[in-house]
Amino acid sequence: MDIKKIKESVVIVTYAIILYLVLTNLELVQGTFSTVIALLTPITSGFVVAYILKGPYNFFRDDFFKLSINDKPIIKNIKSGSALILAYALVIFILSILTILVVPQLWESIQKLATTVPHQVEIILAKTEVFILNIEKLLPKTMDVDENVINELEKIWMDIVNFLTNILTTVIPAILNGIAGITSSITNMIFAFIFSIYFLSGKEKLCFQLRKILYAFLPTPVVERVLYIAEITNYSFTKFINGQVAEAFILGILCFVGMLIFQMPYAVLVSVIIGTTNIIPIFGPIFGTIPATFIVLMDNPQEPMIALWFVIFILVVQRIDGDIIYPRVVGDSIGLPGVFVMLAIIVGSGLFGLPGMIIGVPLSAVIYRLIREGTYKRLVEKKITPQ
Repeated sequence: MDIKKIKESVVIVTYAIILYLVLTNLELVQGTFSTVIALLTPITSGFVVAYILKGPYNFFRDDFFKLSINDKPIIKNIKSGSALILAYALVIFILSILTILVVPQLWESIQKLATTVPHQVEIILAKTEVFILNIEKLLPKTMDVDENVINELEKIWMDIVNFLTNILTTVIPAILNGIAGITSSITNMIFAFIFSIYFLSGKEKLCFQLRKILYAFLPTPVVERVLYIAEITNYSFTKFINGQVAEAFILGILCFVGMLIFQMPYAVLVSVIIGTTNIIPIFGPIFGTIPATFIVLMDNPQEPMIALWFVIFILVVQRIDGDIIYPRVVGDSIGLPGVFVMLAIIVGSGLFGLPGMIIGVPLSAVIYRLIREGTYKRLVEKKITPQ
């Protein structure tokens, strides 16, 4: 028998055995995978922080301090170290400003909302019950209405009441527990900070070492392909994240200023929600507008027109964002058609939740670009011009 076929058969059988073991011990594999992910959280978080700070670090090092390959090693170290300090100082400064100006108002809004919502919901329920009773009194006098219809309406209303009660008793405490749980991850944050410094300060050295390993163990064409994919992945993620964060920040500022001008309630809390959710393409504005409208409505349910004016205001702001701000700040940075953006968000959210909705778009842009380039290459090789 041919040795090559024997090797191929052995490889196939080995893969089949591994797949069988994985499927028969799926719970054990999932538990082990979750444990490994939890252990690697500080490292992955540090990498994410370093990746986000890469832009400010490169700006300070290359543009501000004018790092050159002709500089002496000690000068290079001084410029790189100074750029690293300035990059982290910039982030600490921004976080400090947010902590001093935004967090107290944000916490005050949350506390006020937590005390206001139950009372306002009780008022709405009481008024609605009175309305239903009045309808029940009037209907038999004016028309012959099947009693089953009234029973169905009452059943629907009780479902709504149970839903609102469930929100008040489970969702809000879950949010508060989530906020409290953030404080328990201080250790991971410290380690992530340390790893981010290591990744950021030694990124050139790390990349060089990875290149050496790749060239040592893989064929040169494969290495060049891997490096090319890494390059376009870095470009796609950088453009997408920078553009979305900048656009979300601008939208949050516009929302805050507009709500102050029109004297709408919870300006800080609502602006943070609108700006943060806008990082998610397409669906982000919807995710932000719904809870924001509910928050504004709960401030004074007797005046629902305020919430209606808020919705109109948000739609106008989002229209300005879509027509003026987004094309100039983000533009066609991801190079992905709209239908594929929606598909990437849906699949990403299904696989990885909220992080998947964010990273799914630039990752899909990379896959789309590779498929498009491969398609054009094959068409050129076959000398085919699509009509």
